[in-house]
Amino acid sequence: MSYVIPVKSLDGFVEEVELLQNSCAEGEFRTAADASSISTSTSASTSASSPCDFDLVLNHEPEVLLRVQGPQESGAGGSSSRANLTLCAPSADSNLVQSLKKVIESRLAEDDFAQAEYKIYDVFLFLQGAISDGDIVFPSDQEHPKQEAGTQDESASAAPPSFEAECKMTRCIFWSHHLKSTTKKKNIRAWCSELRVWGITRPGYPAFLLFEGAEEDVDEMIRRIKDQNWHALSLRACVRYTYARPPNTSNEGSSSSSSSSSTHDLALLHCPLAQNHPSNNTTNADGAQDLSTVAKLRPGVEEIESISELVGRLRAVGIPEMEYTEALGLRT
Repeated sequence: MSYVIPVKSLDGFVEEVELLQNSCAEGEFRTAADASSISTSTSASTSASSPCDFDLVLNHEPEVLLRVQGPQESGAGGSSSRANLTLCAPSADSNLVQSLKKVIESRLAEDDFAQAEYKIYDVFLFLQGAISDGDIVFPSDQEHPKQEAGTQDESASAAPPSFEAECKMTRCIFWSHHLKSTTKKKNIRAWCSELRVWGITRPGYPAFLLFEGAEEDVDEMIRRIKDQNWHALSLRACVRYTYARPPNTSNEGSSSSSSSSSTHDLALLHCPLAQNHPSNNTTNADGAQDLSTVAKLRPGVEEIESISELVGRLRAVGIPEMEYTEALGLRT
């Protein structure tokens, strides 16, 4: 089960590898050398591996991973414009493999995938999201061998999940002398996707960066933004608030899947910056939020060209004027 993933260039792919290395938790990123030293069953792979070959580990037992064969320099057998992504799950059952394959192919088929800057990173995050949302479930090590008539398991699985009653949220506005660097823009796009933070940027002179999401995620975004090399940068506004999970969440929307949506997901859906955001694909044909699509929730960045357009955007979603007029340097 291999997929051809287009890449812009070898240099661009190296940037993506560095992003993956920095984003992955311990044990999730494995180089080809590491994989060959761990593997005891595939001794047939005697050919020299490229430094751009690596594994992204989704689960350790049973082992499930994405094996990435990076683009090669122009020459026989490879291309600098594509990489190969292979789903490897040698000990997983066929149903699990089919579920994983379905998730990967659904992402590859979506219209916005072609515009993704880091496509392998995007697929990896999409799979991790499906796992965390419960769309893909890995069996435990030995499936709890002593199960009696399934009665206890059935009652346990029927019990509703327990969710936090509230989620602490943050919305902030940065002013910068300018934002022209393509590297900074790429970093912001990647970080919003990784941290699940809504972003709106107004590049040019001056530049404004707006972020909203869970408190700890926005705090991490603030730290990363400040760590970049800026001509001038100032955090002009930072508003913290608490999202309270409605007691009747299961009745919200038209789908019963809303009852299984995490408080974090619901909080992200209710962020003002999420409203009319191009990365928010959780709305139905009427423009209303459809919680049955919450598993697809992937915050990203919206780029707005003019300050007047930015002000109109903020006003339309109900952000208090006092919050942004001073931050944007507007006269009232």
